[in-house]
Amino acid sequence: MKSYFPTRHVFSMAALVGIGVAFYGAPAHAQQSELDTLRQQIADLQNRLNALEDAQKASATTAKTAPSTTSKFPLTIGGLFQVHSLNYLSEKVNTGGAGSSDTFRLRRAEVRVTAPSITDRLSGTVMFDLGRPDGTNAPGAFQGLSNNILQDLQVTYKASPVANTKSQLFLDAGQFKTPIGYESALVPTANVAFLERSLIFTGRDRFGTTYGDQRDTGVQVRATSGEIEARLGLFNGFGDRQNSLAASDNKAVLGLVAFKPKRIAGLTIGASGGVGNTGVVFTPTGGTAVNLRAHRNLVNAFLNYKFSKFTLQGEYLRGNASSFLTGTTTNAAINPQGYYIGGSYLFNPRFEVLARYDTLDFDRKIDNATVRDYLVGMNYYIKGQNKLQVNLVRRVGGLAAPTSATNPAANYRNNRLELRTGVQLAF
Repeated sequence: MKSYFPTRHVFSMAALVGIGVAFYGAPAHAQQSELDTLRQQIADLQNRLNALEDAQKASATTAKTAPSTTSKFPLTIGGLFQVHSLNYLSEKVNTGGAGSSDTFRLRRAEVRVTAPSITDRLSGTVMFDLGRPDGTNAPGAFQGLSNNILQDLQVTYKASPVANTKSQLFLDAGQFKTPIGYESALVPTANVAFLERSLIFTGRDRFGTTYGDQRDTGVQVRATSGEIEARLGLFNGFGDRQNSLAASDNKAVLGLVAFKPKRIAGLTIGASGGVGNTGVVFTPTGGTAVNLRAHRNLVNAFLNYKFSKFTLQGEYLRGNASSFLTGTTTNAAINPQGYYIGGSYLFNPRFEVLARYDTLDFDRKIDNATVRDYLVGMNYYIKGQNKLQVNLVRRVGGLAAPTSATNPAANYRNNRLELRTGVQLAF
């Protein structure tokens, strides 16, 4: 119980001292008048003190007994801003291609709001990319669904004991990155060494879909135990249903496992993959809308090794997609395959050089559908992941016919020398 005894005595002692000084330092006829005045002042001060004590006690009682009307928890705000400049030093326009214009590009304007501790088990996050164009599409098409401003909306429940830090189990629900690939799923965008991820995660088919670096709506289990990290999820699609409802009852099953052996510090090896039979509504040229099911599957293997100032990274991906339409007929299958291998060396905490060989075959059945990139670059780190980046890219394009469903974009068909520069602000 709180005691107000010291406070009261301070006032009493001060009052007595004042009285004594006044009493002995004044004539007798004035002493009584001054004494009465001091007594009145002491009484007024005592009444004010009593009122303050009563108000404090009442406030403490109310705080203990009154029900909470709002639920308050901390929020953190982060962001990732990227501005790029693309300069085509030379370009040979191949069949069906078109020349590219030098341009500035607002690559990302991500704003992320996270509630890390709604409870000791529940957390959530939402991320908007304000640099995305409008994702609205014509009826029957969905290649722009990933361009909606809303990117992530995720609720996470920690299923393992809260105090357990060695083995953890999480349940995710909402829209988030599909668990495909190391560079795609395990490396935050701010930490990607090059200005763009590799071709296997950026090359889109004619539906605007690829096998990695995509988000979709679903549920996922994440687990870590010692040297193992694993993810397994059920999604509406492979990324083609982002910001949209499923087109059929069938779902995509995607998973990833990564192994980090303690005996080899800095090494991460693993694999990811999935199968799916997701509904697609497509309108062929001159035809009517068709609700078809795109049978997809993929396998992916990856390796990342960091030793001192060196980093070596590589991945391989092979996929299959059937029942796509070309024109008014059915294409039996599309079979993409690609890989990359690259590395970097950090001269000092601010300056890094890097190189990568990158290739993607949009369809193994078609000749001249392979794109190859040879990249060199440098990063200058201002602070943390705030950095300046320069990439020089020599692209050897695939010469597949422009009507091919496997190689739809002109920038994958042309041969060119491209200078990419960018500035990144991450917080």
